[in-house]
Amino acid sequence: MNITFEEACRNYLNYVKLKDKQTSYRNISNRVNNYILPYFSDKTIDQLKTIDYLNWQMNIEELNFKYRYKKTLHYCFVTFLNYCINFYDLKENVAVKVGNFKNEETEDSGSVWTLEEFNKFIKVVDDPIYNTLFELLFYTGVRMGEALALTFNDFDSENGIIFINKTITRFFKNGDRVITTPKTKKSIRRISIDNCMKNKILELRDYYNKNYSNFNHEFRIFGGDRVIAPTTLARKKNKYCELADVKIIKIHEFRHSHACLLFQNGVPIDEISYRLGHSTISMTMDVYLRFIPKNEKRVLETLNSIRLVS
Repeated sequence: MNITFEEACRNYLNYVKLKDKQTSYRNISNRVNNYILPYFSDKTIDQLKTIDYLNWQMNIEELNFKYRYKKTLHYCFVTFLNYCINFYDLKENVAVKVGNFKNEETEDSGSVWTLEEFNKFIKVVDDPIYNTLFELLFYTGVRMGEALALTFNDFDSENGIIFINKTITRFFKNGDRVITTPKTKKSIRRISIDNCMKNKILELRDYYNKNYSNFNHEFRIFGGDRVIAPTTLARKKNKYCELADVKIIKIHEFRHSHACLLFQNGVPIDEISYRLGHSTISMTMDVYLRFIPKNEKRVLETLNSIRLVS
């Protein structure tokens, strides 16, 4: 088998481009072209040995990446070699044989806000668009891209429901942000919102209708005829955190905060999983167990193992 790494990588990326979303393809292409191919461009696939993979890991270690990114590179390599096994009859996956990078970092469990902290924060948010957006993130747990993609066509004002059927990626195409389907099939969902949230969205609709002559239901709920940039949203969030004198959390941690709020108020984890758009209940458990008090973890794991097999 005289397939070179360069040829195999090129064919693999063409395969990924056909099968995966544009954002996934860009990320994988960056990892392969920058951190895998340069180390093995002079080899053929069948020449790859465990010692080669170990040496590659040592080179990556010298780049001082966070463990999380090194883990991503490892799994990218694993997936690439699995492709080679399937299409080029490669005999073994040396990345699996050697294993992942060693994690010597203290785990960062992230941060969440209590309801009291969020209330303190939201009181200082004086812009009605951002006030409503932050409330939606905290009280629904939608992803940032899902929230920014919402139009008034996705809002059922009569029943108090928002329909999540698209997301905005971070990448630009011809000057515009790319609109794609959500992360997974389970991410396409209908989310109920409380009356206060519904009324705030209705007030935004009235605001756009009054101030924009071209208003229509294709307007973004947050931004109108434009898209709010994630960098702008993060900058606003940080400013309001400082004004409210609360700890700064990431935008995605509004989603974590929502999940914890529901769990602490007795909502079953399968219902939380649906609301968040996770593909499985186990994914919800994996993500949020670290935010739950230790004396509750075993109880939750037991209950959910029962629910998964019942």
